[in-house]
Amino acid sequence: MRIFYFLIRFEIRCKVISVSNVRYFRLNKVVDAVVCDNSGEIKVVGFNNQADRLLEYIKFNQVIIIQTKAKYLI
Repeated sequence: MRIFYFLIRFEIRCKVISVSNVRYFRLNKVVDAVVCDNSGEIKVVGFNNQADRLLEYIKFNQVIIIQTKAKYLI
């Protein structure tokens, strides 16, 4: 039996409706944000270095685009 893993290319244009303050979970830094579009909401979570990037790039009430970089077929 063969198993194929697909990562489909996607792009979501959404608005940031909340951004949390930095929290620490055990030894990890955690930041999360909630974004929404016309179909619903999704939570974006970053740990450690990604938490720093989230705080740097995502601001409350900002419209952002979340997308994949490439399409993979393994």
